[in-house]
Amino acid sequence: MKLMVKKIAVIFPITLGLLLMADTAGAQDHRPKAPKRLPDSARVEGMIEHLSQELKLSPEQKAEIAKLHHEHFNQVREMMKRRKKQQQSHKGKMDSLINVPEVGKMFEKVNNESNSTDEQKEDFLKKHQKYADQAKVLIVNEKSNHMDHLHKMKLSRKEFETKLLSILDDDQKLKFRKIREEHRQSKQHKRKSAHKH
Repeated sequence: MKLMVKKIAVIFPITLGLLLMADTAGAQDHRPKAPKRLPDSARVEGMIEHLSQELKLSPEQKAEIAKLHHEHFNQVREMMKRRKKQQQSHKGKMDSLINVPEVGKMFEKVNNESNSTDEQKEDFLKKHQKYADQAKVLIVNEKSNHMDHLHKMKLSRKEFETKLLSILDDDQKLKFRKIREEHRQSKQHKRKSAHKH
């Protein structure tokens, strides 16, 4: 029984650490990135002006598109604030699990006391399994929240584009799609260049 308690006392912190590292690595490598910084009002106005010149927008179209841009970025800003609060909550919960009464002290107390019963040792093992299970649940929930956030961001962007396209005439729609595609290709090229360096 003592050997089993020793193994659990060593394995639990390692397992929890690996779970956290896997969660962090997965978030960095495989997930699409949400925008880190939203454009301020001046930048939004510049984007609208650029679109107006490129697509030859009428004053009415320009006003509608300006309103649409501001609404969209305000909505995204709120979504990002909610997500940041979720992330802070998740971090707090994970920190509280990691800072569980020190595993080493608990292990020494149970293992070194000659009067420790098998029941006390079993209780020690159950508690640590409970912490590992809680960590797994938190990580799964965080991944789910992250994917949900990205999905909502994507839907918001699609809704924005659909509304924007409804304001444009057919020629403007074609030009807009061409500009959007050129912009995407430019961003991809920049990412590839950044990864090479």
